[in-house]
Amino acid sequence: MTNIAFYIGETWTIQGTAVDADGVPMNLTGGSVEFRVASDTAGVLKALSPADIAIDTGTGGTYTLTIAATDSRQTSLVAGDYTYEVDAVDASNAVSVQNRGKLTLKKSLRALYP
Repeated sequence: MTNIAFYIGETWTIQGTAVDADGVPMNLTGGSVEFRVASDTAGVLKALSPADIAIDTGTGGTYTLTIAATDSRQTSLVAGDYTYEVDAVDASNAVSVQNRGKLTLKKSLRALYP
């Protein structure tokens, strides 16, 4: 589990490598990576579809997901603690949780006074 923190109103970039149960990089060729942010009370507040996440090297399992500054300012995301999860989906549609942890969102002057 990895905890991360971002400011509301900034561009969020998360990079990683999808690995199998043995720690070997997954082959994501023909697969995808998914990202979700959820709260305990409201469920999923933000989800990125596979189209929003770049797979840098399919055979090496590396990916980059980027959440635009405008998306990080959406009204359902306020300062506080959330749970996030990154899932990898291989070409045969097998899903594996790659990372899950606490996402802390902080207030920013840019978000308050655009």
